Amino acid sequence: MGLFDFLKKPKQKSLEQQNEEYLAMRDEEERRLNAAYDFNSVAGIMAIPVPCREVNGDSATGRVEYYLRGRCFAQHWGAGRTELALACLRKANELMYVSDMIWKRDDFMRLVYYLRKAGRNDEADVEKKKIDAYFESKNIIRDSVTSSLSSAKELDSDLVEITNSGICCAECAKYRNRVYSISGRDKRFPALPAQFKPETFTYNHVCLSVWPFIYGVMEPSFECKNVIKYSNRPFVDDRTKEEIARYDAWRADMAEKAKREAEKAKRQEEYIWLEQNLPQDCPKSFSAYSRMKSGNTQGYQKLQQLAANMGRKI
Repeated sequence: MGLFDFLKKPKQKSLEQQNEEYLAMRDEEERRLNAAYDFNSVAGIMAIPVPCREVNGDSATGRVEYYLRGRCFAQHWGAGRTELALACLRKANELMYVSDMIWKRDDFMRLVYYLRKAGRNDEADVEKKKIDAYFESKNIIRDSVTSSLSSAKELDSDLVEITNSGICCAECAKYRNRVYSISGRDKRFPALPAQFKPETFTYNHVCLSVWPFIYGVMEPSFECKNVIKYSNRPFVDDRTKEEIARYDAWRADMAEKAKREAEKAKRQEEYIWLEQNLPQDCPKSFSAYSRMKSGNTQGYQKLQQLAANMGRKI
């Protein structure tokens, strides 16, 4: 690169400039949202349609539910406008139920947590049951497979490929990296197993992904010399030692994560109880309570005794 080319090359923006541009983008998103909807009255928030009209294109941070459960909620809650803050979370949850974005259970449970903080325990119980029922019925894996099979049909193809998503258990290893015939009529390839078909779907792992495939037009996403021959290899666990170790490590990590999340939920319930029943002795924030419990401090031991005197174990 010559000097002239170097001088023409745009200079990389500093972190400060990038941050300023990001904040300006967020401010513009907020301006558009407030121009489209009323976020400053309970009636206005309740009137937001479900699903709603998005005003910021494909921007995740500019979505109505993102704004409601984030900055909008924080401003109302911080100012002591409890009814407005809770209305934000209620409407956000309504939108999240029908959103095309993937929202986790913890995202929905934010409403339950703050309802309890506001002393609305009966409503919190109702919302928790609703959330539990939603996630029991929702099957993201099944929906993804069904979508891929529909895409294959739109492409006028009877074939799909099943690929490994990065980690793989012993059972899933038998089915990975093959092309399958959806109907079973294309005898060059094995028939799609029943556990992947919508009418008999039972697959509930995260190891595999299903994608439309057109033989002679598309190359498989997995490496092989002959896709027909490779797809018909024996259905056995062919993982390497490294793959087995990676899967075992992932399982251990997921178990530890679940344990941490369960402990956090338990501590949140304890903290809400302390706020409501021992307000003079309760720490000012959940994070402060969590730290003192982790350290088993004298302050925590005192709280333990006070709670025990009232019949509550923490």
